Amino acid sequence: FFLRHLNEFDKVVCVSDYMKRDVAARGFSEDRLVTIYNGVDIPEAPCRDGEYILSLGRLVRLKGLDTLIRAMRHTDGHLRICGEGPERKDLENLSQRLGLTDRIDFMGWISEEEKHRMLCEYRMFVIPSVHEAYGMVAAEAMSYGKPVIASSTGGLPEVVGDAGILVPPQDEKALADAMNALDRDGERRRQLGNAAKERMKAFSWDEMAKRTSDTYQDVVNRQS
Repeated sequence: FFLRHLNEFDKVVCVSDYMKRDVAARGFSEDRLVTIYNGVDIPEAPCRDGEYILSLGRLVRLKGLDTLIRAMRHTDGHLRICGEGPERKDLENLSQRLGLTDRIDFMGWISEEEKHRMLCEYRMFVIPSVHEAYGMVAAEAMSYGKPVIASSTGGLPEVVGDAGILVPPQDEKALADAMNALDRDGERRRQLGNAAKERMKAFSWDEMAKRTSDTYQDVVNRQS
C-alpha cells in the first residue's frame, strides 16, 4: 500500500541511509528522500563496567539470538537476554541443549526503570541481528557510554560506526572472538564506551527535531 502511494508525498523520511537506498531502489526519486534517525536521550548519570553481557529486544528470528547463544559456548561470560517474543521457548531450549543455562538468564519483559539500570551496569551490549532497518537498541545502549558489538547488517553500521565492533551476521565464531577480545581488554571497553557516547550526540532528540523541522520548512518553501 505504502509503495503504491510514494509519489504522492513531497518528502519521505527514512530511519536510515540503508532504508533510503532501499526506497530509492524501488524507483522513488532520491531528491524527495531524507534520512532522520530515531533520536536518543543522552543519560548524565555515570555508569560502571559490569560483569555481564546484555542483549535486549523482541525475541524473534530476525534478532539472531540463536547465534548469540551458540557463540556463548566459546566464551566464559554471563549473558542476560531481556525481552519477550514467539522465539523465547525455542531459545530457552537451545540454551538447555547446549548446557548453558547456568550462564544465560532469560529476564523476560523488564520495566523502563529496570532497563535503564541494566543499561548502566552491563559489560558489553550485543546486537546479533540478521537484519535491522535502523538499530534503535544499539543507539540506546551506546548513549550510556558502554561498548557495543553488532552485526554488520542493514542500518546498524550507520549507528555503530567506528565507535563499536561490527561482525558478520550469523557468524558465531566471529561474534565469540569479538566478545572474548572485549572481555579481556578493559581499556578497549572504556575507549569504545567513550566513543559511543560521543557519537550518540549526533543522534540526540534535539538534533533529530532540528532535522525534522528543517524538512517541514523545506516542504513549505517548495509549495509557496
